[in-house]
Amino acid sequence: MRNFKLVAGRTVFAGLIAIVAGCAQAPVRVALEPEVLLREACGPNRDIRSVKGSVWLKVSSKEVSGQFPASVEATAPDALVMEVTNLVGGREALITVSGKRYTIEVPNRRDKSQSGARSWGGIPLEWATELFLGRLPCPGPEALGESAVRLAEAGVLEVDVPANLSREAQRFVYRFAGRSGDRAGRPVVESLRWERKSPPVLNVDFTFGDPDDSGSPRKWEARSSQGEIKVRWRERELSR
Repeated sequence: MRNFKLVAGRTVFAGLIAIVAGCAQAPVRVALEPEVLLREACGPNRDIRSVKGSVWLKVSSKEVSGQFPASVEATAPDALVMEVTNLVGGREALITVSGKRYTIEVPNRRDKSQSGARSWGGIPLEWATELFLGRLPCPGPEALGESAVRLAEAGVLEVDVPANLSREAQRFVYRFAGRSGDRAGRPVVESLRWERKSPPVLNVDFTFGDPDDSGSPRKWEARSSQGEIKVRWRERELSR
């Protein structure tokens, strides 16, 4: 088998400078307050319930290694099915994620099939479906009221989520593009460092690129001590 081895706050645009009267093309400047940046980071594709399409994957981890095309179907909140194919369209493997568990089925090779929990290809499974839905990892709505949100420096937003009985302590550090990377004057997340501070401790570095009009990335990467994955959408169909 080639290339495959058995991965509410309110919206505030503070400091908005009025457009010069009668000049529809005049630039709009936005003061990047923490609430605005958090809304921009966590807004893309939140109303999307499912995504279907094809991707190009490059993965290096204990579960999967290689580069290959795959068809993908992701369904909110936490279901993901990927059919990995070879260059002539034959199935190489079927990867299924449900909640925090995954299974890998290899046709006619039961010895290569496997299952596991918590992470796949270096991605914590709590973020796997979110990423394929075109969303960025973000604190859940129930956690935001207890989280500390601040600007560490220009264009860098830190969100610290405390632990409680049902939630692990986490930190999200979003880095936003400069003006040349804005979407019509709106900030875009270039990278994210996610840290799980409760045991088992884990750090994952995400990078995002080629955003669509909503800010949803059409390519992304994730790197951790458990592996690395690169994903580029070739085509995708979004459903609300």
